[in-house]
Parts: sequence; structure tokens; C-alpha cells
Amino acid sequence: MGRDLFQLPVYRYDRRLLGYVFCDVSRLWIPSAEYTPTSGLIPVCVMAVSALIMVVCGLLMRKPKLKWLSEYALPISLVVGMASAIPITAWLG
Repeated sequence: MGRDLFQLPVYRYDRRLLGYVFCDVSRLWIPSAEYTPTSGLIPVCVMAVSALIMVVCGLLMRKPKLKWLSEYALPISLVVGMASAIPITAWLG
């Protein structure tokens, strides 16, 4: 029965996401002529900002008057993460 759980499509997509994240992070340690030493750090910082905003939204959703935030937590975290890429790139790039 435990083996059947790993054959669900949800786990397949989780593995792909983790593969993308780790491939993106791996640029931090692989030297290349087209990347500066901090260019691989920019997507990692953007993902960290998005995750932090998602945690803040999760904490705010615990309040009864902010239950509506559950519908908008993911879009808010994505937009804020993408918007944070501009100052992060200016700072690190």
C-alpha cells in the first residue's frame, strides 16, 4: 500500500518542483563565464521572499476576519516575490 502512494500524480509534480529548485540553487556553486557569483543567488532570494510572504499570509489567516485571505495568499506571495526581484537584482546584480 505504501508503494501505491508514490505513484500518485501529486508526488510526481512535487519531485519536479524540487528538481527545479535544486537545479536553480546549484548555480551558486558551479562557476561559469556567463554568470556572476551572485546571479544564482537572485532566484533563491526571490523564492525565500515568496515563502516568507506565504508564511505571513498563513499567520494572518488564523484571524477570523481574515479568512478571505486564503483565496489570495498564493497570488499575493507570487506578485510580491516577483516585485522583490527588481530591488534584489539591483542590489546583487
